[in-house]
Amino acid sequence: MKRSANRTAIGPLSGTRRSPSTVKVAENIRRHYLAEQPAGPATEYLPGERELAERYGVARVTVRRALRKLTGEGLIRVEPGRGYRALPAANGLRPGSPVAYVVAIDPLIDVWTSTSLELSAAIQRVLVDLGWHALAMSSRDIAPEELPARLVQAGVWGVIMDTNNDRTRRALAASGRPCVCVDSFPGSLDIDCILQDNHGGARLAAEYLLDRGHRRIGWFGDVGRSDHSLERFTGAQAAFLKRGLELPRELIAEPADGGDAALDAAARTLLSRPDRPTAVLAMWTSHAVALARVARALGLEIGRDLDMVAWSTELGYRAQLEREFGAGRAPAAVIWNPEEMARLAVARLHWRLREPGMASLRITVPLRLIPAGSARG
Repeated sequence: MKRSANRTAIGPLSGTRRSPSTVKVAENIRRHYLAEQPAGPATEYLPGERELAERYGVARVTVRRALRKLTGEGLIRVEPGRGYRALPAANGLRPGSPVAYVVAIDPLIDVWTSTSLELSAAIQRVLVDLGWHALAMSSRDIAPEELPARLVQAGVWGVIMDTNNDRTRRALAASGRPCVCVDSFPGSLDIDCILQDNHGGARLAAEYLLDRGHRRIGWFGDVGRSDHSLERFTGAQAAFLKRGLELPRELIAEPADGGDAALDAAARTLLSRPDRPTAVLAMWTSHAVALARVARALGLEIGRDLDMVAWSTELGYRAQLEREFGAGRAPAAVIWNPEEMARLAVARLHWRLREPGMASLRITVPLRLIPAGSARG
């Protein structure tokens, strides 16, 4: 799309050449052409370098440097053969500008999960370091179609979404703002996503138990109910298959929906078997805590009668697992850091603002395994 021919000429016209700083020219371009950019997709092209040089009475090399500066700030992008195109909400990267962190709350739970709360806090810390802030939003009571208008009203320049609701994802993706998914899958949308290494972490956990000589290893948790659970289950299976083994099917325990009562019932069924497992993969913190609770009720001690590998954030390991088992007595755990996910998400979001047409990526946050009884390191 070409720049409108009847666009009003703004700024001083002069036949004399002056040498104001590149910063001053960039400020003039920002004020005259970018401050009133619409909220939707980028459509307007800036005048050419020659026209800008004449308008501001400077050399073309000064204009070129100013345009490079604005490109680096994510305010414009160059399109070969067409010129410099203003990005949507081009004034959105001013200090204090917000990024929306949108979470879809499960109506059956009605609260933010601990992981969502940790991610929200981590995103806020990362953005504050850069001079921006996070606007945390729950989409539970907002129709997906209303979300773009809310973002415009809030002056949001980018969206970090943690939701598997397809309507919500599509509405946010169509908002004209750069979007990235965190800890959730984008479905069929062409959007960047930053995820835990579900497959690699579960494989690491299974290899740990196999290396300790266990063969009757149970699986306590969902299998195919979510993308996360399916990736973790296939990761564990990969560790078995590599050694010519298979995760015992009779020891796969999938709790029904229903909160702690359902978790306890499934754990009791698994641990009450006459051929109960000698070790269990509990790839969610809540499942690990439930398994420990039921084991104690059955007179079993984790670490003596039953090995286990849990899954947690670094903070969750300290706040939940060490509190449940006692410092130095927690089971082995695969842990990850939401701060790393937040930094990757913000960096990718900023990059996408500058280069909207680049290919989407799936990026996984690395995990590590803490052996049983280890102090956090």
